[in-house]
Amino acid sequence: MKRMKRLGAILAAAIVGLTGAAVVAPAANAAIYSSGVFSIPYSGDLYNVNASSGEIRKLTFAEWQSLGSPAPRPAPTEFKKYAWSPTIYAVTFFGDQRSEWVWAKVTYDQWQRAGFPAPSTAGWIEGTYFYKWATSPELFAIAPDGVYKKLTASEWAQAQVGTFNNRSNEGFFKYSWDNTIIRMTNIAGGSGYGINYNQWAAEAFPTPQVVGRVPGDTVYQNYRDPNIWYAGPAFNRILTAAEWRAMGSPAPQVRTPNRPTDSRNCDSFGGSWRAAQDTFEYWFPLYGDVYGLDGNRDGIACNALRG
Repeated sequence: MKRMKRLGAILAAAIVGLTGAAVVAPAANAAIYSSGVFSIPYSGDLYNVNASSGEIRKLTFAEWQSLGSPAPRPAPTEFKKYAWSPTIYAVTFFGDQRSEWVWAKVTYDQWQRAGFPAPSTAGWIEGTYFYKWATSPELFAIAPDGVYKKLTASEWAQAQVGTFNNRSNEGFFKYSWDNTIIRMTNIAGGSGYGINYNQWAAEAFPTPQVVGRVPGDTVYQNYRDPNIWYAGPAFNRILTAAEWRAMGSPAPQVRTPNRPTDSRNCDSFGGSWRAAQDTFEYWFPLYGDVYGLDGNRDGIACNALRG
């Protein structure tokens, strides 16, 4: 079985030579497949490897002493980085499976301790988050150091991870009639917010889906107001006629005010019949003569104020 595992590692190493990006364990290294205590070149940490059980464990000083203070053997370690991120990582191979590799983000002092080895380009580094938004076929990665990257087809192939996180209820929209980009946190629920250029850049420029409207938005008019309003995740504002037509000329909902609960009479308008009449005409179609301003029901409020 061990010979087969080593053969697999040798073949994988040959593939790396062709792609120049994948990360595989060094082939046929005795340190990988034997038990013992191993050191790593960038720190003073020691690891105990049990080849039979597959256990790989970092040792404390007391645990090392309890084993008889054996002289550690150097563990095979390589230094890697993404082409699109400045951070250097070390990967120590205690086996040819990814679960048997120990990764660490290397500080400058650790890199210096290791002798400033030139890092090679990796296609995959442990701790990288791969994902896709619902609004685009593009794939993205967030490196362990927090750097975001929109992946090319080649970069995705070199990662050799096979799967990604499908963020199927999140994404980015842009209106066909407005330049605002909307970051949707819950597409089905209509939740999101508008983002600026810097926020878009921080997400590695995901291509927004161009739409006329987004889930959960509303086109409306306030009662007796000719303006048409749009309320969506990014903003709530009056639409121009061209914008309204661009989204398909949807029939606006009419928002009516609640029945007033205050008390007024003809003395409440400072002697202005016009103010009294306007108030009467505003409320009458909705709730009738709510203030009792038209005593004779002729459609004229506060006849005494007309002079």
